[in-house]
Amino acid sequence: MDKYEVFRFIGTVGGCRLLKARHRSSGDLVTLKEVSINLSQEGVPSSLIREISFLIELDHKNIVKLFDVGNIGRRVYLVLEYLPHDLKSFLFSNFFLYLGRTLMKGLLYQLLKGVAYCHSHKTIHRDLTCENLLVDERGKILKITNFGSARAIDVPFKTYTGGSQVTTLVYRAPELLRGDSKYSTAVDMWSVGCIFAEMVRKQTLFSATTEEVLLIQIFSLLGTPDEEIWPDINELCKRLRAYAENQAKTLNKSIPPLLETFDKSEPKELSKYVKGLEESGVDLLSKMLRVNPRTRITASEALKHPYFRDKDMKPVLRF
Repeated sequence: MDKYEVFRFIGTVGGCRLLKARHRSSGDLVTLKEVSINLSQEGVPSSLIREISFLIELDHKNIVKLFDVGNIGRRVYLVLEYLPHDLKSFLFSNFFLYLGRTLMKGLLYQLLKGVAYCHSHKTIHRDLTCENLLVDERGKILKITNFGSARAIDVPFKTYTGGSQVTTLVYRAPELLRGDSKYSTAVDMWSVGCIFAEMVRKQTLFSATTEEVLLIQIFSLLGTPDEEIWPDINELCKRLRAYAENQAKTLNKSIPPLLETFDKSEPKELSKYVKGLEESGVDLLSKMLRVNPRTRITASEALKHPYFRDKDMKPVLRF
């Protein structure tokens, strides 16, 4: 670690400190991700081993590079490629403010390229969020980071970690909320859809703080699925209505209007929730946000969507 000069603290991600640093010989800027090891409790965290393994294996221009791994005592440092912004903060930058539509299309395309590469290499990220996407100063480069929740895909699909333990809540796919332990790359595409909507809205598409509220919001917007897609959906709707009524009583408020016909909610017009997005963009988003994962668009299919067939894409396609 003597090779690096630390400039300042950047922030935290997943309980790990991020530091901006410089390689003393080359002068290249890097990010140091500091992971504290508590040997008396768990030893080296499995998430750290996963992240190092995947970053060594995955080599793509839209995935952050791992340059080195070092330690000082019980603090392990991942030496990562440096980019100044995460997508969450970049959405409010002057560059995005004035060039939002053009930049958004290019950023989404690069995200899909990185996700398609991961999936083709049998890897599910499982925590795609705006905070886990890094962007350069002008929004021309996007890279996926934070592979601590990633896992390799088994064929045929085996039992994976439950949904409540992977994926940040408001980006979590319905099949994870249902408690499925056999899920696929489609969980990443749901998250991509949530990120796409967030780029348009400048705020998350869903705002839930519990899984119950998130299910209510998803069904209210996209329609309640049938029994074939979601077995025992009628029983679930009854429980969600009871939950909403209890919350309304506890908070001394009436039930929100969207819950009045919740048991048989019909899909809302998605364009009203992503105002200003062109028709082809709304179509692409609707294919990403399918409640049924079997009908959800894949990353490689999304890259061929008409939304990306215009002059705005020429600079990105050359990247």
